[in-house]
Amino acid sequence: MEQSLAFRLGQTTLGLDINAAVEVMTPFGVKAIPNMPDYIPGIMKIRGELVPLIDMRVRLGVEPRPTKERAIIVRSIAGKVGLLVDEVFGIMKFDAGKLRKPPVIFLGLKRRYLAGLYGVDDDVIAVLDMNEILSSEEALLLEKARKKKGKKKGKKAS
Repeated sequence: MEQSLAFRLGQTTLGLDINAAVEVMTPFGVKAIPNMPDYIPGIMKIRGELVPLIDMRVRLGVEPRPTKERAIIVRSIAGKVGLLVDEVFGIMKFDAGKLRKPPVIFLGLKRRYLAGLYGVDDDVIAVLDMNEILSSEEALLLEKARKKKGKKKGKKAS
């Protein structure tokens, strides 16, 4: 059995591999970074570490319906990043053998970001492919933003 952290974007339930998740928190102190794509609203400082945020609603083209907005902090090719989502439900178990490839069109989500779909009761869960959420170019962009913000903080302290 595999474990997935289940969350909601708009009316869609999604999951991501629990092994990628570091923690879930309410976003706080988000600082905007100039010249970032619209799906990167800024950066958050968590226990001294600068963590860029990706608004998954914007990234996947889903109408936002935040009721209990959360940041899921994950390990990615760009280091730690926070995924902004509408709500987190908790951990779900599923049989990896029952994970199905997504159809060409799935509720407006960009198919390449999905590892697959699985059914739970009367619901369908879309499982994110964490390796596809960021391209290598975007990972470099986030690393640059992290360094830029870190340098600004260093200048203020002197």
